[in-house]
Amino acid sequence: MKKVAFIFPGQGTQTIGMGRPLYEHVPKSRKYFDEANEILDYDFTKIIWEGPEEVLMEGRHCQPALYVHQFVLAMLKKEMLTTDGSQVGITFGLSLGELTALALADVYDFATGLQLASTRGQLMQEASRQNPGGMLALLGGSLDEIHELCSRTGVEMANFNTPSQIVVAGTITQIQEAEILAQSLSFSRVVPLKVAGASHCSLMKEARDVFHDYLKDVTFREPRIPVIQNVNAEVVTDPEVMKKNLEAQLVSSVLWCQSIQKAAALGFEKFYECGVGRTLKGMAKQIDHRLQVFSVQDTEFIPVAS
Repeated sequence: MKKVAFIFPGQGTQTIGMGRPLYEHVPKSRKYFDEANEILDYDFTKIIWEGPEEVLMEGRHCQPALYVHQFVLAMLKKEMLTTDGSQVGITFGLSLGELTALALADVYDFATGLQLASTRGQLMQEASRQNPGGMLALLGGSLDEIHELCSRTGVEMANFNTPSQIVVAGTITQIQEAEILAQSLSFSRVVPLKVAGASHCSLMKEARDVFHDYLKDVTFREPRIPVIQNVNAEVVTDPEVMKKNLEAQLVSSVLWCQSIQKAAALGFEKFYECGVGRTLKGMAKQIDHRLQVFSVQDTEFIPVAS
């Protein structure tokens, strides 16, 4: 069978209404949304499908929302590919998307992943409230200049998205100073991100500490599908190491560019992005133009009326 890669985007891709067409037209998808309502003990689907947007954007809501939607898309696409003679040979996700990848690999079941996403979202939301921060995307420029920026302003490298796009994170003051300084360097674009806080940096330390305690009682299994993790861009199979990496991810750089390169080096050429939008497809093309990336969206599974 031909082996393909499944990849999952992170927080910020959520949109009101995602998953509703699946629920209404694809019966096998309904159990996951219904189960999420029961496990989370509130009208989860109402928030996803009706908003308001500012409520859906809250970490405690958007992270489990993205997890459920991505998981359903992945299960449907995985089944479809099996009938076409293909199978998932590797999986990984950007930030929050890593939780979905681990669930797809059967490191834990759907319900456990949902609880992890909900807890993670709440902890990050609270950390952002206690330690306000922001994030800044830097396009072009050199790694030396980014190191200079970090050294002079205190911001930290949060995401290595592509060879020419790195995101830094820090306090509001640090981000403001970094934005001003970056204008005098050779970056082609400097883009403040519309985020609720500063992820993947030391401002998330308190969230990481509590998440560490929470993970102690969660059982991880050896993956049935190889998983590349964000913190080291390596295939990890040891359950306890996977757990430590997931915890460390909150305060560590997301090595997304390196993860795509790792999968390509392992021989994967065809990728399926399960989730809203085509963010990862755009990044992958900048990382390696030879890669084929297909977007898995709700509409793909809706029966065509005769």
